[in-house]
Amino acid sequence: MFKGRDEAVLHYRALRKSVNGHLAGALKYLKKQALMDAAHYLGITSDVNTIASNFDEMQLACDVVVFGKKHDERLRAIDRYARQQSFPEGSMGAITLSALLNEIFCIIEVKRSHEIAGLVVEDINRKSEMWLMDDGFEATASPGLILGARIVQPTEFCMTAGGAIRLSQVSQVDRLAHYM
Repeated sequence: MFKGRDEAVLHYRALRKSVNGHLAGALKYLKKQALMDAAHYLGITSDVNTIASNFDEMQLACDVVVFGKKHDERLRAIDRYARQQSFPEGSMGAITLSALLNEIFCIIEVKRSHEIAGLVVEDINRKSEMWLMDDGFEATASPGLILGARIVQPTEFCMTAGGAIRLSQVSQVDRLAHYM
């Protein structure tokens, strides 16, 4: 367990950096048309320049192509990336990659601030609470906020990985289910 907020946040930021590095690496394993297909399917846009100008939409489309797969694909981009990596057992790279390979997509509700840092959220479908570390959500989310997010658990706390969307964007949640 962490001794305090500073230690927890420092550990979170190191894990976040590693997760982001893996996600960037996995993008290199995309099939050429995958990002455009995902953006089109999600109803975001059909113009790659427009997608790239909106960070949230770009992140959502990237999430779909890194973690999702079409019915005719054998492996997700994250799986293809992982096959080409080698990290020492127990290293941060190995731990975060394993967490990414075991991610789950959740509908979460913010319950309250965690006593150390981050938030306590409830996975609505599984009826379980989780300790979520996310700088952005901690600074802006208030109790009652409901999000669809990809969750990884590399340590005592969970983290988001990829895009997160407010539940008010139900049409995108429904479309995301196709890729889950």
